Amino acid sequence: MVNKLKEDLASSQQTLKLARIAAREELKLAQQAAQKEIKLLQEQLNSAMKREKKLIKIGEKKIMEMLAAGEKWEKMQLVKIRKATDKAINKIKKG
Repeated sequence: MVNKLKEDLASSQQTLKLARIAAREELKLAQQAAQKEIKLLQEQLNSAMKREKKLIKIGEKKIMEMLAAGEKWEKMQLVKIRKATDKAINKIKKG
């Protein structure tokens, strides 16, 4: 009976040892998979951030172009107003 218990104990210990080894291997594989996924996500994030920076630059360029066009239009309108005002003043002076 004692021998049977010793055999059972040794068998259980061996089973636990193998289970620990298998669990370690599974954890290693899970960790490797997680690290690969983290690396992929970091690459995707970096790519998205680069695209975002490019879009911001394009947007800023468009804003500057629109601002310049608006200023040019405003100057042209001021010139037209001045001409019309001068014309009206000359008409009044002559009249």
